[in-house]
Formats: sequence, structure tokens, C-alpha cells
Amino acid sequence: MNVRALAIDYDGTIAENGRTPAPTAAALARVRASGRKLVLVTGRILVELREVCPNVDRMFDAVVAENGALLYLPGLGRAHPLGAAPEPALLEALSRHRVEFKLGESIVATLTRFADAARAAIQEAGVPRILEFNKGALMLLPQGLSKGTGLLAALAALDVSPNEAVAIGDAENDHTLLAACGLGVAVADAVPALRARAQHVTRAPGSLGVIEFVEEFRLTDR
Repeated sequence: MNVRALAIDYDGTIAENGRTPAPTAAALARVRASGRKLVLVTGRILVELREVCPNVDRMFDAVVAENGALLYLPGLGRAHPLGAAPEPALLEALSRHRVEFKLGESIVATLTRFADAARAAIQEAGVPRILEFNKGALMLLPQGLSKGTGLLAALAALDVSPNEAVAIGDAENDHTLLAACGLGVAVADAVPALRARAQHVTRAPGSLGVIEFVEEFRLTDR
């Protein structure tokens, strides 16, 4: 397989407690130095991502934020929403149901403990939104959007075929991410369902698993 791009999840994959360890950042820098593209695919809202990863513009060729609902190309300095903005009727219904939430360009982010209330709010508002779970986090997304669709948009912008891309993830919302690529990889401590569907599972957990994969698959020497 000729790998031209590496697409990676953030929290639980290259980030521990919200931060990317220096050895992991160095491994990712070597991937880019080899001429490959590096794409970050995360459920985080872009402004919050910048708070925990201030070097995001220098580390990645493309960022898919909001679980596939926002494409950011650092080289152009522009963000492109891939989905509709949160509907006012939905926000009003969420407030009535006492759901705590944050807003992105397209996503509504909350916690899994509000899942039943969020589902009721969506039904009450009558809007086309789906629930996407990510361990303790919950995202309300426009229908048809996922990490997979966001990654395909990023790869198209970078002129890379999905068959030439590898994806690495750890959580429930990474299924479509792995499925969108020629090779799907789960870190050792990923949720069981993701490990079961991945084509390769690392021996090491989290960010150590990413380093392991980069070194063993020689992604630093094209």
C-alpha cells in the first residue's frame, strides 16, 4: 500500500488528557517530513481544539473538526462548514429540556448523560439531527455527516485518494473514519467494537500505539 496520508483522531489517540505528548508530536512531524499529508479528525470544536493544541496549524495539513461538520485548511487559513448551523428551534428545545450544550459552526456538543433529553428535543423540534457518541461526549450532527464524510472532503482538498490513506482511532465515532480509508487502525485500548472492525490493532495503547504504527510501517521513510 502506498500511503500518502495519515488521518488520526485526537482525544484518546494522539492526545492524553487533552494534550499531545512530545514523542507523539515528534513522530507525526516525521510523517509530514516524509512527504505524506497529516489530517486531524476530531469531534472537538475548532476554537476549543486550538486551546489544547496551540500548534495545530503547524502540525497538520488539514483538520476535520466537529466530528466531520467542519473542514479547516491551515495553509489557506479558512474553515469551511460542511453542515447546516444549529437550528434555533433545536436550541430552544434543548434549553427547555435542561440540556447543557456548546455550539460549533454546525455541531451541538453535550454529554452522554443528556442523551434521552437531547433525543426528545430533536423530536420536539422536528429537525434532521443524529446523535453521535464518543465515550462520555455526545454530539448532535446534521444527518449525513460523520468523521468519514469529513475526511473524504479533506482528502479531496489535498488531492489524495482514500485508498492511499490510513486512519487511526479509538472510539465509537471513529468507525466511519476507519471505513473511509484503505487501512483502518485501532489503538490497543480502543473500544472493543472498533478493535473488532479494524484491519490492524496496535499492541500499545493511545499515543504510544500511534508511535508504534508510524515506526513499524515505516511512515517516516517513503
